[in-house]
Amino acid sequence: MHTTLRIAIAAAILMPAAAAFAGMDKFAEMDTDKDGRISQAEHTVGADKMFAKLDADNNGSVTAAEMDAAHAKWSDKNTAKADHAGHGKSMSSADKIAKIDSDGDGELTSAEHAEGAKDMFAKMDTDRDGNLTKDELEAGHRKEMADHR
Repeated sequence: MHTTLRIAIAAAILMPAAAAFAGMDKFAEMDTDKDGRISQAEHTVGADKMFAKLDADNNGSVTAAEMDAAHAKWSDKNTAKADHAGHGKSMSSADKIAKIDSDGDGELTSAEHAEGAKDMFAKMDTDRDGNLTKDELEAGHRKEMADHR
């Protein structure tokens, strides 16, 4: 699969998941050392937390039903922001999973999700300094979703 498309789909999955952090700004939640930048390690931890929110039965994979249920739980304020930014409802959960489901089994494994998050980080790190600023994070998600709607 084309890497840019994989990144866009990962963004579509990760961005609504970020809204699940009970009113927390997604950047602030992932910037655990509060230095104003998200390192690759911080991004990985954030992506893992987001995956855990989606994996309701804790079996290491996410089905479309689990993703739909997680999306339904998130506050309408945060969901509206994610949808307005081009994330969330632009593609069905099953379609999102299919785009990065490397083994084609209809489920998103933690490894598949992690690979998508890694690719997305690299794409968003436009200055190649190994960190994401808030501007890079937001611009990266906007660009990927605008390019693949």
